[in-house]
Amino acid sequence: MRVLLVYPCDNGIGQIPIGLSLIQACLKRAGHQTRVFDTTFFAQRSKRTGMEELGVHKPADLEACGVRMIEADPDAEFLRAVAEFAPELIGFSCMSYGFELAKGMLAALRSSGITTPVIIGGAHPTVAPEETIRHKHVDMICIGEGEEAMVELCDRMADGRPIHDVRNIWVKSNGQVHRNGLRPFADMDRLPCPDASGFADMHFYKPFVGRVYRIGHIEISRGCIYSCAYCINARVRELYNGDGNGTYHREKAIDKAIADIRTLVDRYGLEMLRVWDETFLCMSTGRLREFARRYKQEIGLPLLVSTHPATVTEERIRLLKDMGCVAVSIGIETGREPLRRNVLNRNASNDQIIRAFGLAHKAGLRVTAFNMIGLPGETRSDIFETIRLNRTVRPDTTGPNFFYPYQGTKLRELCLQRGYIDENVQPADHNFETVLNMPQITRAELKGLHKTFNLYVQAPRWLFPLVRLCEPDHPASNWLFGKLVRRYCWA
Repeated sequence: MRVLLVYPCDNGIGQIPIGLSLIQACLKRAGHQTRVFDTTFFAQRSKRTGMEELGVHKPADLEACGVRMIEADPDAEFLRAVAEFAPELIGFSCMSYGFELAKGMLAALRSSGITTPVIIGGAHPTVAPEETIRHKHVDMICIGEGEEAMVELCDRMADGRPIHDVRNIWVKSNGQVHRNGLRPFADMDRLPCPDASGFADMHFYKPFVGRVYRIGHIEISRGCIYSCAYCINARVRELYNGDGNGTYHREKAIDKAIADIRTLVDRYGLEMLRVWDETFLCMSTGRLREFARRYKQEIGLPLLVSTHPATVTEERIRLLKDMGCVAVSIGIETGREPLRRNVLNRNASNDQIIRAFGLAHKAGLRVTAFNMIGLPGETRSDIFETIRLNRTVRPDTTGPNFFYPYQGTKLRELCLQRGYIDENVQPADHNFETVLNMPQITRAELKGLHKTFNLYVQAPRWLFPLVRLCEPDHPASNWLFGKLVRRYCWA
């Protein structure tokens, strides 16, 4: 089979999806041919996050490393890729916002007269399968994990065998939909090393503290031990009835993890690694000791990780530092404890958060704080509690994302109940936009606080009245904002 794998993405920041690169590796291992079409760097679609302008990141010269936007029409290039490769199956990997991009590409595909079967996989069809399979240009969807399901599907198609009962796959046929159940979780130790072939080399160039490095993303475990109300992990766990062929959270054997990392480093000339696990430090301390020892001896590259504040201990932070970790990201989300506990279902106290940041600082690690604004029922005062907690823990990098009510999450249900959104709300990129309409705070005020959040964290408190003048989006405010960011955030 010839399979075109499509990644509809418009954030322009360079992040090769591990899931799609793993599916590519699995298909190749099974003897199928693949090609990748990725929209990340097309100028017509790109919405660069502007983190430098917001004072979150120090400016770095990505263009000197060849990172440039592509000026061509992405739909025309997509059709050209289809014509050249002549795929027998086209597979899209979609987050919810990416599915909106995919719809436009599918319309262009069908308008050109191409009838190649299309399958949609990824997070969106997993949490919104009925909506996804209803789309007139979608022939199949993959829910849950796709590596083994895609191989079985392509094997059957290549052999001319029926495909209506492949587990994890829903198939349209003769006016009906075959909704198949889920297969057990994949054994991570039997999966091949991810294959990033076909993705632009520009993806590897990422800024870190004002310099650009070749950074690769790696996966050591899957799933999450937590059930935050804004995240789809809880929904995925429910789909699998809390199980699979083991627990929802699974870890690679250390031998396998180290071997995959070594392969990726050598294959792509990596200088730094970003672990994409949901909560790196949720592993046992004994496993962390062994992984840290092996990583330091056999890899030795700077490492970036994310974790939950409740997983941070003095020994674990010391092990991170000793193995070569240079930065850890820790979720604050909101500074208001009752909101964090009762609405977000994150059982971490402010004291735990302060202690976690303190231990990381003491060990000499850079610390990034993850925050959200625009939470259901959140007020301006609540957001300033988040700002105050950030000022207390003194993160090296901070900045908020807008809360987004993803399908399949408990907070989406809450937003619907309270009338903050309607069923037909269009997905938005949480880097730029809120979709909630709440009586206690306007969208314009939320956007102003998103813009100035990092400045409120970094600037002296006596400057707050001046920072507030920067919140509106007009030339004078933006000019003043730029001056203050350069003085207090880029220093």
